[in-house]
Amino acid sequence: MTIIPLARLTYGFGAGFGSGGSGEDSAHPASSGEGGGYGGGIRADPAGVVRISDNDVVVEPYVNVTRLGLAGILFAAWAIFWGAYTIRHLRKR
Repeated sequence: MTIIPLARLTYGFGAGFGSGGSGEDSAHPASSGEGGGYGGGIRADPAGVVRISDNDVVVEPYVNVTRLGLAGILFAAWAIFWGAYTIRHLRKR
């Protein structure tokens, strides 16, 4: 049997640069200014595995139950907040 891990990759890169200031800053009237910068990052999350045997090939997705539970809790909190908000404003009428 052969097992191949699958991953979901996310990446991003950015850069920036600055140049001279206006010279009107009272705290630093003769500042010439400069700048620069760059950065990047990559993230790999598990996506599942491919299981290859003599008889078949099976793709088994990875399900993050912690993330699903957190999403459920956040949705419940959102629903309770908006339900209470709606009831409160309907009673004021």
